[in-house]
Amino acid sequence: MTNLITASEVAEILRDLGCEAESSSQLNHEGSRVNAHIYRIPWQVELLGSPPFHTECLARVPMWVYGDPLRWTNDWNRERSSQAFAIYDEATNRPLRKGRKYLVGIESFLSFGEGVEVSYVIRFLGWWVAELRHLSVRPGVEFFEELPL
Repeated sequence: MTNLITASEVAEILRDLGCEAESSSQLNHEGSRVNAHIYRIPWQVELLGSPPFHTECLARVPMWVYGDPLRWTNDWNRERSSQAFAIYDEATNRPLRKGRKYLVGIESFLSFGEGVEVSYVIRFLGWWVAELRHLSVRPGVEFFEELPL
């Protein structure tokens, strides 16, 4: 299998899934990013490997949660297939917070090495959009208006 995928193809798949999506500029010559939005949630797919063709993708969304971030991420990880994690301040080694809100991320990774069938990427991104739909109705979550860089 030698099919590789570009950021513009990923953006097109996401638009077909009902997302607003736009491919972004290269990331320091090692990848590309697709910024997307659905269910009032801004999120992104980072594509890794030598542009314009990529061998891996990482779908992710940062957000604020109220209450204990470790309990929130553990509850999510017990119920869902994507991976949630608390984001820590390197200087203090404590969860990053703003008042009573804590910064949390959810992500999922797909590696396609030497190539991938486009239908496989479509299924992966469709599953991710379903994860976001579940997240959009979860209480105690606040999303960024725009993604931090």
